[in-house]
Amino acid sequence: MPSIKNSRILPYTIEILYSVISDVEKYDKFIPWCKNITIVSKKDREVISDVEVEFLFIKEKYRSIAKFKPPKLKNGEITAKTDIEMIEGPFSYFSTMWDLKAIGENNTLVDFICDFSFKNTIYNGIASTVLIPANEKIIDAFIKRAAALTKVS
Repeated sequence: MPSIKNSRILPYTIEILYSVISDVEKYDKFIPWCKNITIVSKKDREVISDVEVEFLFIKEKYRSIAKFKPPKLKNGEITAKTDIEMIEGPFSYFSTMWDLKAIGENNTLVDFICDFSFKNTIYNGIASTVLIPANEKIIDAFIKRAAALTKVS
């Protein structure tokens, strides 16, 4: 399966976007197809979770590890990063990466990379036809979450 990279400049601070991305426990509240998240372990900059997804007739569960690098000033730039990889489950491989870079005070460049392949060839066929629109829906879900949190603040 090809990996998908989506880059956008968003009108939110790096702190807001990092907060949304690192709040793995709430993914099932706003990400399409994510039906349940169970936190297995949580450390300062690492979360292991069981994720249940449902898309069309596909219902699967996998365990992933999310590793966080919170916003930090380095070489005159404020950056943050989140890497998520599957530990066990229905994928041959699965990883997503969120790279954030502050642009000015209230904008952030977001690079989202999603790379995965199912062990099941039928699932891969389905995924390849809906991968780009599905990726857009996931990005949009994070944007809507950031907007909602900004309005509440």
